[in-house]
This record gives sequence, C-alpha cells and structure tokens, in this order.
Amino acid sequence: MRDLLSIRFYSTTVRQHTHDFNQLVLPLQGFIEITLDNNPLRIRLGECCVIKKNQLHSFQADEEARFIVADLSTLPDNLLHQNIELFSISAPLKSYLYFLDTQLQNLANKDLEKSCLELFKHLLKEQQLDHQKDKRIENVLHEIHQELNKQWTLSQFADKACLSLSQFKTVFQHNMGMPPMQYLIKVRMEKALALLVHTDTPMAIIAEQVGYKDASTFGKRFTKYFGRPPKSYVKDHK
Repeated sequence: MRDLLSIRFYSTTVRQHTHDFNQLVLPLQGFIEITLDNNPLRIRLGECCVIKKNQLHSFQADEEARFIVADLSTLPDNLLHQNIELFSISAPLKSYLYFLDTQLQNLANKDLEKSCLELFKHLLKEQQLDHQKDKRIENVLHEIHQELNKQWTLSQFADKACLSLSQFKTVFQHNMGMPPMQYLIKVRMEKALALLVHTDTPMAIIAEQVGYKDASTFGKRFTKYFGRPPKSYVKDHK
C-alpha cells in the first residue's frame, strides 16, 4: 500500500475494523470519537489520533466534521516507539493542515501530493509527543501563539486558565516541563529566529512582533538565548 493523505467525512453510525497500515486522524472541523482497544477517545481540532497497524478500532463523528487522514505504511520513530494514542499537534503542523485542506480539495497532482506527504512526515518527526495537555493550559498556549506581541503577565495567564496563580504555575509546569514565562521566552525566540532567517523584516519590527518594546532589549534577550546576536543571523540570510 502506498502512503496517502486524504480528506475524510464520517457518519454518526459506529463502524469498527482494522487495517494493515498505520493511520493518523487529524480534525479540520468538529471532532471524532474513536475507541482503540476499548479505550474511548474524543479527538478535537489541534489533536492527532494514532491508529497503529492491525489495531482494532471503532469510530463515529458528526457528518459535518472533516478530517485530514494519513495512511502510512510506517510511522516515524518518535511515534513508533512510544505508546501514545492521542497528542496535541504543533503550531506548524496545525497550520500545514489548512494548506493541505486547500490543496487536496482543489488540485490532483501526484508530484505535488508526494511533496505534501514528505513535508507532513517531516513535521511529524519534529513533533514533541507530549501526552494530551490539560485543556486549561491549551487555552493559554493558544493565546500565547495568537498574541505573541502582548505584554503578558502570570496573572493574565492564570485568568485565561481559570486557575489561581499558584495552581496555574503548578499545572503549567506539569504539562509543559517548564515555567510559563520560560515557555513564553522560548516561543518568542523561536519565532524571532524564523523571521530573521527567512524574512527581511527589520529587527525593530521583529522585536515588536515578539513582545519587546525596543530592539536593544530584544537583542540582549536573543543573544543570551542563542549565544549569537540577531544581526549575525541577518548576515547569514543576506
């Protein structure tokens, strides 16, 4: 069987089967209920369900829901060697799903489909396979990525999560393996690096886009984080 990406629609009728290939189910709209070896799961937007080769599963979904489904003969090592059935997908992979949605619905081109599949596999290999995160923390992560330039405080994060400040710090640390402000810096620096390497956006604008009011403060934080000043990446790009 060749590897394949497709858009699927399911019905409310419960179906059960196995197949001789691995399958990943990633919602584009709505959710799907999948039971793997008697373990019921509800997969929502921003999540991925891993169905391994020959694994018995049943499934049902609202008929208006849509999904990207990847049929894979082999799984990347990070999925193959871990017993994870459901995980939250990265922001790049989530964005890529919308690109796939547009491409698969509007163009049939084998070469393009092959390239799309290879990039999908690469993003999977880069995926951090945390177990399903607390939904309250997912809400905070979504806000961070949507408004990276905002001057966030711990109290604002706690309010978004509907937790007390001390509860929020504990739950965030448990889910993400680092304190919330450290995570915020990590996301900001990775975004800044991508902009420096892949665009010609002025450094002052990049600083603003990742939450720093002036380029000097941004430059010091960036240098401390990466061990190189931001201008050195601009030179590489040029």
